[in-house]
Amino acid sequence: MEKNDLVVLMTFTRVNNASMHKALLESAGIKAYVLDEYMGTVFPVGGDLQVRLAVAKEDEAKAREILAADFDKAGFKEDSKNMKE
Repeated sequence: MEKNDLVVLMTFTRVNNASMHKALLESAGIKAYVLDEYMGTVFPVGGDLQVRLAVAKEDEAKAREILAADFDKAGFKEDSKNMKE
């Protein structure tokens, strides 16, 4: 996949925050990429460096919908109950 085929959804100042959002998207079946991940590890805080979360253009709408969802604790508990039944 070429960089021109990617859309940046969010920027972060910490790699671990980008990685958590990446994991969320990938758990929903969307391939996500953390751009500048290694530079964010070398220079983890401060400066103008931003770690970027990106997906393929065709996954943008679904990815934005997932990231915009309200994942409150009650919602997770409710989902867990439904999965056990």
